[in-house]
Amino acid sequence: MSPLVSICLPNLNKISFLRERLQSISSQTYQNWECIVCDGQSDDGSFELLKNWADSDSRISLFSLPRIGIYPSWNACIEKTKGDYVYIATSDDSMSEDCLEILVKAMEANPKADWCHFPVKVIDQNGNTLGSPLSSAPASHYYGDWMTKLHLRSGKKEAERMCCLGSIYLSVTGLFFRNSSDLRFPKQYEEIGDFFYYLSTVQNKNVLYMPEPLATWRMYGNQATRPTSLRLKKQLRYLKEFIGNKEESKRPEFIQLFEFRQYSCHKQIIRIKWGKLGQLVYMLTHRYGRKELGLILKSSENPEQLIAQSLIDRNDIVEIPPLS
Repeated sequence: MSPLVSICLPNLNKISFLRERLQSISSQTYQNWECIVCDGQSDDGSFELLKNWADSDSRISLFSLPRIGIYPSWNACIEKTKGDYVYIATSDDSMSEDCLEILVKAMEANPKADWCHFPVKVIDQNGNTLGSPLSSAPASHYYGDWMTKLHLRSGKKEAERMCCLGSIYLSVTGLFFRNSSDLRFPKQYEEIGDFFYYLSTVQNKNVLYMPEPLATWRMYGNQATRPTSLRLKKQLRYLKEFIGNKEESKRPEFIQLFEFRQYSCHKQIIRIKWGKLGQLVYMLTHRYGRKELGLILKSSENPEQLIAQSLIDRNDIVEIPPLS
């Protein structure tokens, strides 16, 4: 039997976008799915729309929750899942009709992969295509042509890269998870809990990358997860707490390398726990070519520089043959 996909649909007052989301789920070419819907007592007509939808399809389970926040709502959905895979379908976004079919096929063909990461099409509240914030980000410069190839990446290196370059995960709608007990998003980091889930969990995962954009991410005025300078500053403040709250012996080894440095991102000068490793990778992506920086580092025995060299080599990234 084909694997069961659990679609998690948290919602709070998104009636403007909800019909499009429901249509994108109902029209999936992959049929073996369940949808767990958790509504936070919407008062804009969303709940009534969801109830009618749930009544029309036995694969859909609808629950009404208190208004407990973004990540507790995601977790409430996840806790009710029975599937082999989990996809979080935020209620203001959508996905292509073949999204689940392609993702299940890719993950089944690559059993070592824990997550599947893929690009998302960034749109505004009217559905118009926007430029991706990732296009000018250090992470995109770093990965380069790997962003056009099917490949598998090491989670430990992924965590190092997140601290050096920022997150490559633009939206949770661009991730497909193999279901596991650690798939829970922390609530203490406000609207950036997804970043800290990725950072703390990916170290023990392998990430499969699919180059096809299979979903959308909608950016608009009052969106909680919209990238802003305030969100970035919160990310940095909580990152300091995240590192400081861990006992020395329990800290991931890479996280001990960083010191606060100035770093330019989204045209804001902010302070980040970057350190020498981050400086070197930043130079790589913005000031030097990979070959030139590699020559600079070859003669060094400094541990930070050796780790930077391993990041530069990208030797943990393995190309996967195209799916047949």
